Formats: sequence, structure tokens, C-alpha cells
Amino acid sequence: MYCHGRTSGKNRDTLTVEEMAKFVDAAISQLGLETYYVAGSNYLPANVAAWLAIWNPLRVKGLVIASPGWPKETPEIAKGMSVDWVEEACANKDEQGDGKGEVSDEILRNCVASTMFKGGVEVHSIPDAPHNLMYTHSSTYDRHLLRFFSQGPDALLSARAAFDAGKLSQPELKEVEEKAIVDIVKLQQEIGIKSITDGEFPRHMFFDGFFDNLTGMVEIHDPPREIFKMWVPDLKGFVDSPAAKPGSTWVCKSKLKREGPMYRPQFEALAAKVPKDAVKNLKITLAAPQWYHLRHLEHAYGDVYENDAAYFADIAKAYREELADLYDAGCRNVQFDDPLLAYFCSESMLAGMKADGIESEPILDSYIKLYNDVLDGHKPDMTVGLHLCRGNFKGGLHFSEGGYDRIAKKLFQEINVDTFYLEYDTIRAGGFEPLAELPFPKTVVLGLISSKVPELEKKEELIARVHEAASFIAKGSNSTVEEALDRRCGFASHSDGNNMTDEAVRAKLALAVDVAKSLWPKDF
Repeated sequence: MYCHGRTSGKNRDTLTVEEMAKFVDAAISQLGLETYYVAGSNYLPANVAAWLAIWNPLRVKGLVIASPGWPKETPEIAKGMSVDWVEEACANKDEQGDGKGEVSDEILRNCVASTMFKGGVEVHSIPDAPHNLMYTHSSTYDRHLLRFFSQGPDALLSARAAFDAGKLSQPELKEVEEKAIVDIVKLQQEIGIKSITDGEFPRHMFFDGFFDNLTGMVEIHDPPREIFKMWVPDLKGFVDSPAAKPGSTWVCKSKLKREGPMYRPQFEALAAKVPKDAVKNLKITLAAPQWYHLRHLEHAYGDVYENDAAYFADIAKAYREELADLYDAGCRNVQFDDPLLAYFCSESMLAGMKADGIESEPILDSYIKLYNDVLDGHKPDMTVGLHLCRGNFKGGLHFSEGGYDRIAKKLFQEINVDTFYLEYDTIRAGGFEPLAELPFPKTVVLGLISSKVPELEKKEELIARVHEAASFIAKGSNSTVEEALDRRCGFASHSDGNNMTDEAVRAKLALAVDVAKSLWPKDF
């Protein structure tokens, strides 16, 4: 639902932004909506919309700020939101940010159409009430968006919206999905990317595939707030809202067992689209094995297991079986996607855990052991990567900040993966200094190109940053920068989901390949 309203008269004088936002939030929650869009066209509704997006980051699918005065009035809210959205939405420059101007109907409609509604969403305008527009969208499709290639092509998003609304059959959706994957594979081949993925287009969420196919896990719809640990950064957006709570979740209700393939069907479908000699380079992404533990802790498995160790043991066993099955299918390149490890760099989460009497270090240690148990006995010619990020939703919204310094030694030296894929496209990830802890022969891939903004980074600056990172790796391993650059330091586009056009995605990925060719010409 898209909510827009003007405020004037006594309400404008007597209600604070927070009071108005809570009122609107409660009203929306009573409607039972799992997702909605928010926008504001003058300075007070704009702030209400912004607060709703911050409180409910997993429910708000889009945000438009169409107020000339908004960035000036509340710059703290602007942090973490994509600048291009703010600039485009604030197209009315006449008022120069005095907080009193209003955006015209035409500008409002244009910025809404161009920045938010790109998923086959039907737009309904109430006659003779241009400022009371109603938008409906029932899809719960991928809050994190499709992680490697923005949110996917418009046709796929439209098809998923239609499927969720009961207007499209599963076979029809599959047909659209298949075409989208064929197109994205072709794009990667044309640009020169070797580790081709399916863009995660078959998934609703980036962490789908494992727990939802694991016998013993049960999906809980409308879960009680009490089973969540609200200091987890991606849940914190709900803390200040009296009505909102996280969407559905999965918890363990009986002993966990893998009784069938999980990711193998996706890999085989992808392998069928490339030449046989390219199959070994294909990459499949996997859910973090502790995904549902951190947000629930003791509620993750109830009385099914006597302790975390027993719970983790069955998860590790299931993952070992899945990795063996993927290997049998020809997969030689897997990547675990794990925002949770980066959360241990977050001061807010660590403070929340301490307030609850929970020691963070033993939990981090248990997650490291879980990873190593998962990877115990895996084939040495299967490359295993670990990707850390801090959350990246529409508008650049993220959930966690803090450099890798706090966890670098344990992260790099104790987890038995081959490669680390690290977010480094914003200052929230800190500096390159922690890379000095990276032991030989482990490697790191730097996520330096951002999908949070459409502007292309400068090639020379990217190359300079890679050399800077290599200098810290060299210092920590007593090697030369050239050796570190040649053997230890990689580079890639970090495109974890924002409203990017297909052309912008192509340009960003092409830039990544161009930089890589300049740094490592022998590999091309």
C-alpha cells in the first residue's frame, strides 16, 4: 500500500513526527499487510514515511521522499538511503529546502513511477483526488532483492507479483523465470565473467534453499515478538514500532535431517545453460548455517535438542551431505552468504547482548566451529567462499556498521574457507587494516563497486584501492605487494540489491571486469 497525505491545521501543530508515524504504522498493521510502500510529498509526511521505512525495513518494499525540505530538515534519516532517490524525489527546486514547499502532482507521480513501482504493480488513482493515490502489491518477493543482479528484470518481478496475487500459474511463472536466467547467463558471458551465477532468480530470499528444505524445520507465520532477539541488527527496525513485528520465520520442531537435494536442482539447471568446460566455474550461493540461530537462540529449537552443540551437529551433517551432492553434480565453487558474522562488528548488537546477559564471544566461537564442521571432509578442489555484508535493502538501507577489526583474527585465521568476499564499497565496512590478519594461502575478494548508486566508480581509484588493500595483506604475511596482489587479493562488483536499471548493472559489471583485466591480465 502506498500512503500519501497532506498535513495542516491543528494536527500539524499538536502531533510529533513519531506520533504520526506510530499512528500510521498501527493502522497499516491492522490491515494485515506483509509489505507496503511509503512516500511523503511535503516535509511532515516525508518524515513519517522515512520513519516507517526505518522501523519496518523488512516490510517496507519501497520509499519515496518527495519533499523539498526533507534532506535539510532531518539529515540523520537520510543516512543509509540512496542519494539518487532523494535528489530525484526532491525535483521541486523552487523552495530550496525551506521545509514549506510541496511537490506538484506531476513530479510526485513521475518520481514514484521512476524510483519505486517497477514490479508490475497496479496503480489506481482515485478520481478528483490526485494526492490520495492508492497502490496495491501483495508480493512478499525478496526483501533483500536479487543479490548479484539488482532486483531482477521487470518481467520476472511482474510475474512474481502476479503469481502471488493468484493471477499466474506456477508453470507460467517458471517460464518467465527460466527466460530471466537465460538472459542473465548470457549477460555474464558477454561481459566476460567466469564464475557465472543464476542471479539467485529462482529464490524469493537470498537465504532460501537450505532450511526450507530441511526436515524438522517448520515455518511460523505471524510469529510472536518474544521469540526474536531484537538486538540482532536486521530486526532492530521493529524495536520502536508498537505494532510491527518481523515476518514469518523458521524454527526447529523435530530432529533435523536432509532427506533430499536442496541446491543441486538450481545448480543443474544453471549447468545446462553453459558449455561443459564452463561448469567448473559456476557458482552457487548457500545460506549461512547459523541463520535462524542468532535471531532466536534458545527459541531456535526449543526442547528438541539439549543444547546448541547438538542442534549445530545435525545442521553440519545435513550441509556436509548437500556439499557432497553438489560436488557429485559437478559443482566446484560455492559461497556462503553470511551477514551475521559481520553483525559481531556492530556495537549496538554487542551492547544488546551484554544487556541480556549474553556473552558474544562464545557464540561467535560456536559459529566458527559450525562452519568448520560443515566443511569437514569437503573435496579440496571445491572452492569455498564466505561473503560478509551488513545488509543492503532498497535505498541503501543497511542494518550494521563497523569495520572487521573486532573479528578479523578469528574470521580469517580460524574459519576453514578458501576465499573471503568482503563488503568495502562504503565507509561502514571500515579500512583495509584488518586484512593484515589474512593467512597464506587464503584469498580475499574486495567488493568495491556499489549498486547503491548508479554512478560509475572511477577505474583508476578502484585500482588504487586494490593496491592499498594488497599492501596490508603483504605487511601481515611478510610478502611483497606484488605477491599479495598476484596471489591473495581479488576484486569484484559488490551489487547487493538496489533499484538499478539493467543498463546500470551491465555497466557496473563491465567496469569490474575491465579493472580485473588491468590488474591480472594473465587471467584473461
